[in-house]
Formats: sequence, structure tokens, C-alpha cells
Amino acid sequence: MGTVLASLTANKDLFYGTHEVQVAEANTNPEESSKRCARGCCSDDMVDVDKFTLEHLPIEYRQDDIFNLAQAIASLTVKLKVTFVSDSRPQFIPKTDSPYPLYDKRGSGDFISMGSGRVCDVVQQKGRGGDTCKCSGCKISPNPSKNWWTIKIFTATAVVYDSKEANQTSCTFFDHGGENDHNKFKISGCRCVWLDVEGDLCLLEIISCNKKLCELLFSTIKTFNVIWQSLNQTFKNLKATEERLIIIVSHPHGDHKRISVGHGVDIGTICNLGFSKYIYNAPTCLGSSGGPVYALGNNWFKTEYVHSGYRHDVDSPKHSPVYSKSHSEVLDPSNLSISFINAGKDSSQTESIFFTNTSCADKTETLAGAEYIPQTFPDIEKYVKYKGYSTRWY
Repeated sequence: MGTVLASLTANKDLFYGTHEVQVAEANTNPEESSKRCARGCCSDDMVDVDKFTLEHLPIEYRQDDIFNLAQAIASLTVKLKVTFVSDSRPQFIPKTDSPYPLYDKRGSGDFISMGSGRVCDVVQQKGRGGDTCKCSGCKISPNPSKNWWTIKIFTATAVVYDSKEANQTSCTFFDHGGENDHNKFKISGCRCVWLDVEGDLCLLEIISCNKKLCELLFSTIKTFNVIWQSLNQTFKNLKATEERLIIIVSHPHGDHKRISVGHGVDIGTICNLGFSKYIYNAPTCLGSSGGPVYALGNNWFKTEYVHSGYRHDVDSPKHSPVYSKSHSEVLDPSNLSISFINAGKDSSQTESIFFTNTSCADKTETLAGAEYIPQTFPDIEKYVKYKGYSTRWY
């Protein structure tokens, strides 16, 4: 790992990685894109939801509650398809020289970009004073529904940057693939209600009067909350510096969702960076940006984790820009994964994952540029038992 850590010390831009938003022509077939995946991880390491079993979990974590949590996260994971790029996207990631995703396609709508997200809340609304549902169907209906729900979704700003893009975004729920698509449902048109560009995190809102969909999502959220809170208590003595289970669910290449499993460690805590920053070896691919990331023991009421991107150790000539091996094959400890944590007291607050001022209201400390990059890193190898880390971040 020393090679990558030396690179990080010398070049802070390596902390930001490369986004994993799938960009394609409008008529692209997601299933074919997955089959042609150059990395090979879509078929080898990212498991279809209906094929995911206890045996896919590391042996030390093969217990029913963790398996059930993975299934609940999968049910809440959504596919986002965006058909427009806002002209407000910056040229660079804030206070870095790293290009901001899709900047070169600003104002364009002749292609699609795809990512993932997670449903975090479903709130029932009842029309008062003549208010009615504003979903696309009700807008043109002579009898719009007087009962509807707002569905809130977390994703990455690299996937949906602002309301201009949100308006041109469709969200697909329960795309599990094959015979498990009986609950699949698509809604077009979102609204961006909150974002943190530096934290690569945004909150979307969608309106729907589909009672079956919204009640199913709400029921899943309740189940999800019970499980993660129980696991949080079980693993409450897990040290912040300890390696732990990582579960990611996403829609690689805009295809049906898949579950990825691996191990991760909070290098931000280990290196005293002033914020959490995970590295992990759970496989991801194009289309994974914005997908939920579960770190064992995570308190979901305080933190929101979404996958942002992936990049190689650029100083290592044996690592090409395309990830051509499965994570189980890449056992070289010089191959390091980087990820960030979006943390806050509630859904309206988040700590910056970058070296910039935090947007968390109760934090007064300023995270200023390269000053928070240590000149020397501690020996983190003693914290890491498992290998295959390959530069992923969120």
C-alpha cells in the first residue's frame, strides 16, 4: 500500500477519484453494456439480487440479519437515468484540479447518463384546500388524486447535479431483473431539494400517487431501520479503525441491480484527516455512482453513504485505466481503494468529504485544502487483513 499512500501525499487530487456514472447514447441497451463490461466484475463479482445468498457474505459475517439487511438495501436502491447535463456543472471538483464529471457535456441532451440512488424516506401527503397530486399522470388527468406520497432519494451530485438535471431524470424502482420485476415501476421527473457539491451528495424528491409502490417502500424502510439499528448495537464496540464489512448495491451500466460485498477501513480516522474516508474492495462499475454503501456498524440516522467513484494507483504501470480483473484476483497490496463518507446530523447536513469547508452546521473547524493531507501516513497495513483494495471512493 505504500506506493499509493505516497501518491496521495504528493498529489491530493488522487483523493477524489473518477466518477462511475454510465454515459451512453440514448438508444444503448443496458443489458448489452453489462455483457461487454471491460472490467468483468459485472458478471463475476456483482451478484444479482435473486442469486445473492449467505455464502456470498464473508464467512465471519454469515448471519441472517446481515443477509436480510443486504436484501432491504437492495429493495431501496433505485436506477436513475438522466437525459440532460446542467450548464451549472463546474469545470473542476471544488478546490482541486480534478475535472468535474460531465463538465464537457454541459447543456447537452443527446445522450443519457445513468447512476444509482437509495430511497431514504416516504411521506404521505393529503390534499388540503384543493391540493392534488402533481405526478406526471395526475397533471393531465381530469381527476387528479387527492392523496399522494413524496419519495426522497439520496444519490451523488455527479449523477444528478441540480434541479435542471433532476427535472430530466427518471427513477426506476425494484428493477431486480428477470422474473423478479413484478414490482418494477418507473417515475419521470424529480426535484433536487438539497445538495452538497463538495460532499458529492444530493437529495431528490419524487411525487407519486401509486399506493402499492409507496406503501411497499415505506414498509421496507421500517424493516431496514430495525435491522441496521440492531446491528449497530451488536457491533457498537467495533473500533473506528477496524476493518469491517462493506455492502454496496447499484445498477451497473443502467442494468438491473446487483449486490457487491467486500471489506473496508476508515483511512480518514486512521490518518487523522479530520473526517471519515473509507477504502474498500467491494467491486463497483460504471453506473454504481450514487448507490448506497453500508459499512458495518453505520448509524444511518447520522450518516449517509453513497458510492462516488473509482480510480487506479496512477503511479503503478501495471494498472491500466480500465479495471480488467475481478477484485478477488487483484491481491497486490499496492492497489488501494479510496472512499469518502458523507456525514451529518440529519438529511439536511453533511460533512464535506473534500478538503474544503464543511457544511455541517455544528462543526466550526475549517478543513482547508492540502493542509489536511499529512506529510507522512501511518502504517495502515496493520489495520488491513484483507487485500484487493482498488481505489474506490464515495
